[in-house]
Amino acid sequence: MNSQRHLVLRSKKTGKVASRTDQNMVALRLKAIQLSASGRGGGIVSLLLPRSDRDKKALEKASLRYEVVEVRKRSTQERQRVRSEIEGNDFLVAALADLYIRSIKQSPYKIFLRDFARWICTEMANHKSDACELVFSVCPALADRQSPSWWEKQIAQRRKNLKLRREKTAS
Repeated sequence: MNSQRHLVLRSKKTGKVASRTDQNMVALRLKAIQLSASGRGGGIVSLLLPRSDRDKKALEKASLRYEVVEVRKRSTQERQRVRSEIEGNDFLVAALADLYIRSIKQSPYKIFLRDFARWICTEMANHKSDACELVFSVCPALADRQSPSWWEKQIAQRRKNLKLRREKTAS
């Protein structure tokens, strides 16, 4: 296994990554069972195999609900770079806000950040929309951000940082 990848449990029903506290160990043990069943067990792999009946039942139940998937680890530097892209890009946020205000056709004084973030994600899903084309042209690293909560947090953090900068310059 590559050092840039790790195992996660993905729900067979929904396709979402599990958020179990013991996810790493369960994923490793399920992978060990798969390797052992395919004839590639032994050594360290055999140490991860369940010993008690209780462990076997728990892993069998987990294997019915989850599949083990190898995913790429997210780079901390990459994540920080993407965050800084939106924080330092006044043009992008202002242009997105302008497109949003024009699309909702209501008073700009009744705008909520949650609704704005949802709108951004909806527009990003439609690759031919003006907002999506704008994000692709100005900051391609933000193009794969599809979570409204991510956009909400980044815009809120941006607002907080701007407020702090204003207070520093005022004092």
